[in-house]
Amino acid sequence: MDNRRRKIINSSTASDNILKYINKQVFIKIFEPHDVNGKEQLEDFFEKTKENNNVTREFGCTWILLEKKGDIYKAITLGQSQDIRNELLGIYRDMKSISLSSDKPKRKYYRTLYEKDTNLCFYKVDIDLYMNIFWNNYKDDSQNNLFYEISKDYFAEAMLAYFTGAIDWNYSFGGMDKRFYYHLLDILEEKQKDFQEQ
Repeated sequence: MDNRRRKIINSSTASDNILKYINKQVFIKIFEPHDVNGKEQLEDFFEKTKENNNVTREFGCTWILLEKKGDIYKAITLGQSQDIRNELLGIYRDMKSISLSSDKPKRKYYRTLYEKDTNLCFYKVDIDLYMNIFWNNYKDDSQNNLFYEISKDYFAEAMLAYFTGAIDWNYSFGGMDKRFYYHLLDILEEKQKDFQEQ
């Protein structure tokens, strides 16, 4: 395994970044799996976003799972999908699953996580808002718009994995998120100093 994958910022900086993203509404709360009304929160969120045309199958969405203890936030994992609602419903079912005898590692992972951590919350990432932090000198034309729409999910996922210190995130091998992540690490190494967001 490439040891560059383990470059993770310190937990205090990661928690500060997460809080900043919540305050700037880059992270929008979807639901808390331990809440009695967790599934209803999830369904209500997507019913509202569907009405506002904020979530469609034409565009990917990025989500992040956070844990909060006191004033400290910790990013557990994140992902992006064209069907975020069904992906999160599947994760929620895995968390609530009684049986750990499944041969599916992800099901066991989410069930164990659910049993261990009680202060979990899923958030949707406002990718456009997040991208505005990094997208300098963007020119609004059809070619740039196409590049932006195709790449923004992967860019946001890789950047957030680093800046939130997501402990259980991993890129898909050969995928765009891996390429973006490695490019980010190259930039950080070239600067040879801490890369702090504006």
